[in-house]
Amino acid sequence: MALHEIVYDASGKAIDYKIVDVNPMYETVTGVSKKQAVGKSPKQLFHVVDPPNLNIYAEVASSGKSISFETYFPAMAVYAQVFVFSTKLGTFTTIISDITGKKRTEEALKQSETENRELLETANSIIIRWDSNRKIKFINDFGLRFFGYSADELVGNDIMILVPHVDTGGRDMEHLLRILWQILKTIPLHRMKIFVRDGRIVQVIWTNKAIYDSHGQVKEILAIGNDISELKRTEDA
Repeated sequence: MALHEIVYDASGKAIDYKIVDVNPMYETVTGVSKKQAVGKSPKQLFHVVDPPNLNIYAEVASSGKSISFETYFPAMAVYAQVFVFSTKLGTFTTIISDITGKKRTEEALKQSETENRELLETANSIIIRWDSNRKIKFINDFGLRFFGYSADELVGNDIMILVPHVDTGGRDMEHLLRILWQILKTIPLHRMKIFVRDGRIVQVIWTNKAIYDSHGQVKEILAIGNDISELKRTEDA
């Protein structure tokens, strides 16, 4: 936490700010003692060309309103959450929280999501996620090409759009899907003959995995399918 005073030029324009007081944690985090900091501008302390966030701080110092924002301090290589307020015209107080760990975690997750997305989209398998209402939540590009649909036609629709109500073996597929949801762990792998949009009958082997919510309930099924039609024809031959 630090208390600052805005420095104005002769025309009343904010050109800088100086530190009036700091708390002990400021000294710990920045490595700058209170004695070194008081009376100095951040430009002097951290060797930067422009005082960080001057426009924001000047606005708070003149209006008295409070603002919260995230920023990056290159001099300390720190991401920070800044809460700034003013109790006296021409001054402002900053409360700064180090969120570097949080930001790095977010960046790592984004990178991981990007890599996973690329993996899903380039996989030569059908990858579908569907929920307890049988609504399709996701289907990868390979799956779209395989079935002959666009994403707009499938995502958000009933998965039965992809499955005949009765397969070529006479099984009630709608009933099978209800059973699959209830006893997923006992039938993680199964074969199914299905029709694609162009009318062809193909045989797909599906691997199913449950995705659980925070209460331990199955919220979605991740189904990965591979076309084994050619293999089945070879077996039959």
